[in-house]
Amino acid sequence: MNRPLDKRLVPWILALAHCLLAVTLWLRGMRFKAEHAFTGWDWMWQVIPVDDLLNHPWSSLWYLHAQPPGFSLWGLAWLRLAGADHFPAAMQFGYIALGGLAVAVTYRLMLNLSGSPRLALLAGLVMAIHPALLLFENYELYEML
Repeated sequence: MNRPLDKRLVPWILALAHCLLAVTLWLRGMRFKAEHAFTGWDWMWQVIPVDDLLNHPWSSLWYLHAQPPGFSLWGLAWLRLAGADHFPAAMQFGYIALGGLAVAVTYRLMLNLSGSPRLALLAGLVMAIHPALLLFENYELYEML
């Protein structure tokens, strides 16, 4: 008894395919990268250093006037969830999940705009394997947010 695939599952299957591709690339060595010699959370001027985020999160956010606090809050959430030792890898998996969500949203958007499931599937597939999305998931800044 062959039943057609439920249309509600298609965006999540595409998102899962993208996440599997991104995790495969991560296992093969694709990690957070930057174009400069200095990398890591503490090097960036846009964010609060890890020690301050862990020890004085709210006062640090209150006195940060250079940038809106959203990205530092994002980092604080990952620091609390994974700890300082696993912080970059955990945050990268958060970016991979956001990339999967972007793929699912692309599919739904194209389906709603065009009304064509095939065109929506094509757009979702292109987004799922697009090198720019995979690059931004490996860039330790707020492009994926």
